[in-house]
Amino acid sequence: MHLRIYVCVWHIVERGDRSLSNFLRSVQLPRLASSLVELSLSGCSRAGPQSLACIISLVSDASYIERLDLSQVEVNHRYQLPLCEAISERQTLNYVNLSRTSMGSGPIDHGCQCIATLLQGHVQELDLSWNHMSSQLFQCLGENIARQATVKKLNVCNCSGAGIDHLSVPVNFFVEQLRKDNTLTSLDLSMSRMNFRSALILEDALQNHKQLKHLYLADNPLGPRGLRSVLRTIASTTNALKFFDTSGCYGGEVPADHDREVFAMSNLPGAGSYHLQLHRPYHRSLLRMLCKSAEGFRLAPSEVLLVVSSSDDFVHGTKKGGLWEVPNSGEVTLSFDLERCFETPLFKDVDSDFGLVINRFYSLSRFHLDSSKAVAVFGRFVELDGFQHSQACLLKALSFDFVLTISHLKVLAETSQLFRAPCIMNLLPSVLCEPGSYYVAQGMYATTLDCVTCRLKLKQLLSFTVRNPTGHYELALDNRADFAVAEQLALLDKWEIMMDKRLGREDVSAECNRSHARNAFYQGKPILTSSMAFADWKRPGHDKLELDYVSSQGPPKGAQAITWPSFCQILEAVHQPACMAHVKVAALRSQAQSFCIESRQLRVLVGTFSEPADRIEMFVLFFNRVVDPQNAKMYKAQLEDFSDVMALRRRLGFARTFPYIQPEFDQFQLDLRLHDERVCMTALLALSARENAGNIRHPVYVLPDGTVDPLKMGIPRSWEFLDRVPQAGQFKCSYVCAPGQRNFELRKQLCKTYHFSDVKETAVSWWTNMIEVPSEVIDLVLMLKESGVDLNKAFDSIDGFDGNGEIGLGKLQQGLEDLGWRRFKNPSSDNEMKEQILAIFRCVNVSGHGTLSRSDWNILQQLTKDVDHAIAEFVQYLMRIYGSMPAAWAALDVDVQESLGRKAWIEGLRQLGYFGPGDIVFRFLTASDASRARFITWQKFCRLEKFTSYGLAQSAA
Repeated sequence: MHLRIYVCVWHIVERGDRSLSNFLRSVQLPRLASSLVELSLSGCSRAGPQSLACIISLVSDASYIERLDLSQVEVNHRYQLPLCEAISERQTLNYVNLSRTSMGSGPIDHGCQCIATLLQGHVQELDLSWNHMSSQLFQCLGENIARQATVKKLNVCNCSGAGIDHLSVPVNFFVEQLRKDNTLTSLDLSMSRMNFRSALILEDALQNHKQLKHLYLADNPLGPRGLRSVLRTIASTTNALKFFDTSGCYGGEVPADHDREVFAMSNLPGAGSYHLQLHRPYHRSLLRMLCKSAEGFRLAPSEVLLVVSSSDDFVHGTKKGGLWEVPNSGEVTLSFDLERCFETPLFKDVDSDFGLVINRFYSLSRFHLDSSKAVAVFGRFVELDGFQHSQACLLKALSFDFVLTISHLKVLAETSQLFRAPCIMNLLPSVLCEPGSYYVAQGMYATTLDCVTCRLKLKQLLSFTVRNPTGHYELALDNRADFAVAEQLALLDKWEIMMDKRLGREDVSAECNRSHARNAFYQGKPILTSSMAFADWKRPGHDKLELDYVSSQGPPKGAQAITWPSFCQILEAVHQPACMAHVKVAALRSQAQSFCIESRQLRVLVGTFSEPADRIEMFVLFFNRVVDPQNAKMYKAQLEDFSDVMALRRRLGFARTFPYIQPEFDQFQLDLRLHDERVCMTALLALSARENAGNIRHPVYVLPDGTVDPLKMGIPRSWEFLDRVPQAGQFKCSYVCAPGQRNFELRKQLCKTYHFSDVKETAVSWWTNMIEVPSEVIDLVLMLKESGVDLNKAFDSIDGFDGNGEIGLGKLQQGLEDLGWRRFKNPSSDNEMKEQILAIFRCVNVSGHGTLSRSDWNILQQLTKDVDHAIAEFVQYLMRIYGSMPAAWAALDVDVQESLGRKAWIEGLRQLGYFGPGDIVFRFLTASDASRARFITWQKFCRLEKFTSYGLAQSAA
């Protein structure tokens, strides 16, 4: 039986070293020393050499001592090693407090020897807080903690001084060694000057720690970036952490936008390049984290980490005993190859499902909170209720690295009425976009103000359609929802680049970098170059990003367009006059991924919008949902101004919008600095070389200095090869081609190569738009329709019974006069009539032979289809809105004038909300009027009734 003696010496503190040493000698009696269980000299700051010698002797003699507290006792470095030896010899001593004892002072080698000796004993609880320890001492401490495997509770609070730079905080060297430990259950690293780099080392070290349950990190400048590492550490299912304290850690260093030393795999798809100095713990941990990221995709580091440069022969990390071992010296620059990750079997079944690509990637690269770990994380959030800055910082950290569920979001949102809106705004982007998930989240708002505020912030995220991402984006990167959209676009860009390479597709990007992002500007400056795609650009967390994204994925193979009855229901909904145009566009954007559409349907849909900007938005929105891109000429007629056509091409890309199948009568203005516009240059020359060299009309080449090159020798044939096209300057021209000169196989090949569409000739509806030809050509078609003369018969009539199948200008003039042109147009003079006939001749004479062939004449047949469709669209619009022709006429003739002139007619159409081509209807109905003053009456209006059954739902001939 042993006597347990607890010694309290607070009353001796003021008496000095001699009094304390005398007291300790009295306790050294064999009978007392052998019974000593706990010795507490905490606060004896005046203890000197005599007292220290007595303490060492007493500890050596106390065979059963269990607890030793020497906090705030100054231990001269000459006594540190003997004290540590005495402590290590006591097998029963399991608690030692050496806080503020100047442990570590003196020579570094001596300090390392003291620590190594101290940890050779059986101490399970060790407090070394408030001592100054260098990097070498910390590393020695970590190595011996892991090697001896006896200490379970360790406190090194406020032991870390300033390092030589921001990358070398002394405590980092200790934390790195914890990855080899499996004994500690509690660790206090408070006030250790740990920054976000230290937190990453901690994450690396504790990711698989099976015993550590309590982690204290209070008052370290971790900041949001460091908190992200801490939360990832807590959330790891491979460690035992249950409690953490991050009080006072919510401010700290924010890494620079283009810092090449920041680990970001969890939220930056394709983490870019890293420049690592491997003698630093942070860089070694960063390299190990990259190895773990590669392991998450079931790949070896050598398959994913590409060596850009290295000072020595760099060797990739290897896994030994469950731990990643990496080199500890040299410098290396690495690039993380995300494309290689996408090539793994993990993504084998998601080729065309963009939503599944994003969800799969986030599931692999982010953390999932199970119930046991969620308690610790959510508990910390609840504790911070009322401290808005700290809660906001924790929210920001939580929002980047975790896959959350609606249940998680609801729990966090309900913790604080005041902080509910920020919770939803920051954490909804972390909820995987599953059917109905975002809808359910919209029911969590507490007030109308919260609802309006959140929806404004979440607007880009809620309207983002991952399965049809083509569109224009203006993103505020300090808004978490907008940042999430930019992040998903970057991921899709990387995925599509990889898929384009796999499918052997040509590069049609603007900057020759295969990127699907165009016109990308950050802070008003372009960010894309030939060497950097949008996916490789590191997104900062502030300022404005603006870009156009153009996916290369069209409708699924065998996809059918929406049925006409269903499409008409959409048209009726879009016609709602009380709804603003931008609201209609937003509604259509949300549903565009759900159905495909025909070119003729898109033509009708676009015609319901009056403003060119809204029409362009419709073209962009449904660009990849059109099942018959070979008939794109049908809907492009809705853009009457060439500047609008150019705006559409700039947004979608010149190479993707080039009319490979039907380039006739199209105009081109190419900036040869851009890769995709040089592709168009080669396509034009290839077509003209194999169809007719004269098909390119009015070519103009403007040099970079503004000088116009006269092209005296014609367009250089070498420009047909992409690498020989000038990389500067402007090229303008138009293209024509007679139907008989078409080289469809070439057109089909070009379309497949650059538009990625495989077209059959039988599926092409050859078309000529009214906006492409002079007004006189349209009048000719209307005259022939009015007289009921078939186009082929008209050609035979003009050619004459003894004709040779070729019509010259004179023969055309005489033939049209015989057919009634003078009566139909009522020209004021013979010269005016000659000019009208000449305009027709020049337009139709696309072969350039000086005479019109039957092939040339067939262009009028293509134009007739456009005229008929324009009239039918108008009539069917009236029937959808008013149900009958009399009701439609009543709506047009509001003043009951019984006749409408051109101005009244056009104004009436605008009042009805019809913004399609209305002038052609007026011209058709008044074609029989002999006078120049033309009017529409009810009798003439009834002629439109035959178009009510004109089948837009039928195949166009």
